[in-house]
Amino acid sequence: MSLNTLGEWSDFLQAVGALATALLAAIGLVMVVVELRSLTKSINGNSSAQVYTYMMDLLRIQIEHPELRPYIYGGQYPPEGGIEADRVAAIFGAFGDFMEFVFAQRRLGILPESEFRDPWQPFFAKLLSGSPGLNEYVRNADYYSLELRRFAQLKTKVTAEKP
Repeated sequence: MSLNTLGEWSDFLQAVGALATALLAAIGLVMVVVELRSLTKSINGNSSAQVYTYMMDLLRIQIEHPELRPYIYGGQYPPEGGIEADRVAAIFGAFGDFMEFVFAQRRLGILPESEFRDPWQPFFAKLLSGSPGLNEYVRNADYYSLELRRFAQLKTKVTAEKP
């Protein structure tokens, strides 16, 4: 191949420039994909950390107030009225908010579906089927997503009589 005229040189340089531009664009695209994957892993890790931190806060409350555990894990309905009923309602609200947080993280694609399915979905199912008071609280709270309220409805199981 010989480049004898200025026009041939110009055409050649334009072709080389177009090829270099395409090559750089392809390399840039690969770098963007790699960075997006890294960012996704980072976001998922942060979301998982938030979920576990939230759960640790709930466990801390139960350690400080062990009298609440029978209403969460023991199948007991909360008492009617009084300070104990207020505390139980507060812990039900905290657990409901936690479940809604996890459902929302999954719905938004922040929490990986695999992490939602194991461990959170089975944990929530056991919690809602074993705590009739919590289940009733979540099902009747219209500020929770329809998805969470339907999930609670599916897990309704009478395990104790109301006092």
